[in-house]
Formats: sequence, structure tokens, C-alpha cells
Amino acid sequence: MGAMNEEINSILKLMTAVEEFTYGRRTYYTGFINGTKSVVVFSRWGKVAAASTVTSLIIKFNITDLIFIGVAGAINPALKIGDIVIADQLVQHDMDARPLMDRYEIPLLGVTYFKPDSNLMAIAEKAIHEIIGNQARPFIGQDERDRFSLTNPELHKGSIASGDKFFARSK
Repeated sequence: MGAMNEEINSILKLMTAVEEFTYGRRTYYTGFINGTKSVVVFSRWGKVAAASTVTSLIIKFNITDLIFIGVAGAINPALKIGDIVIADQLVQHDMDARPLMDRYEIPLLGVTYFKPDSNLMAIAEKAIHEIIGNQARPFIGQDERDRFSLTNPELHKGSIASGDKFFARSK
């Protein structure tokens, strides 16, 4: 799932036996990626759009796992354009129900961070190293790599914050 068409287009190129379904004002693409039955969808922007799309994926397509892909900004100065980040924890940066609970705490769950499944992280890490080893050629054309000076992308693991607010500076 991605929040922009541009984010899912390269994934769609990897799919075989593609079928297209429209459901809940979204277009879902089913098919196979490296022999694995997959569903790809453009969720639209924002938490509400993402949540309703994931609900449809669960109900209509019976998914058991979800990978969200997308472009992002970064406040870590070590990150460069083209680097890939996989989350070792996720936080909703604009969740703030104080004084009822701590900042970032998800109501009714009592947690502030979500941790991804370690087995799925290992699979993602292996796949990303293969992509980086190929200089991301199947995903990013040479024109784009030249235009954005994309050389030697690196894999990073770290916290990913999500929310419905864009940041222009770190403070």
C-alpha cells in the first residue's frame, strides 16, 4: 500500500497475472510478485484514508500482512535522497490526548510505539539489500538517478513517525 500513485507504480511493474478491482473508491490490483499472491493499492493521503483502505484489504482481500511503502522526509541528517528506511518502531507523532494519557499513547492500547514483526523485518532487509545491490535499477530509471544524484543508496533501520502533519524543520 502506498499513499501516492507514484509510490505503487514501480511495484505494479513487478506483478504478474494482474487483475484490477474497484472497491470503496479505491482501485486494488491483485496478482503475484515473485510467486507470492499480492494486493497493491493507492490508499490516498492521511491516517483516515490509510485506515479505511487497510480495513478493505482485510475484509475484501483477507490480507494477513501489510507493507506500506512511500517517500518520506527525514530529520536525521545522515539520511540521503534515495536511502531506504525500515522501521524498528513506529510512532504516531500527532497523537496527543493529554491530560488523559501520555503524549503519543494510543487510546485503549496503552502503547506509544508499534514494533514490527522481526521475521518480516528480516525478509524486508534481505529484499532491500538485493535492490541496493542492483542499484535500484528495476525501480528507478537512470534519468531519475542522475536528476536526483542518487548514488549508493543505503539501508537504515530506525524510528518512523507518521501523522497528518508535514514538517519543514526539525525544531
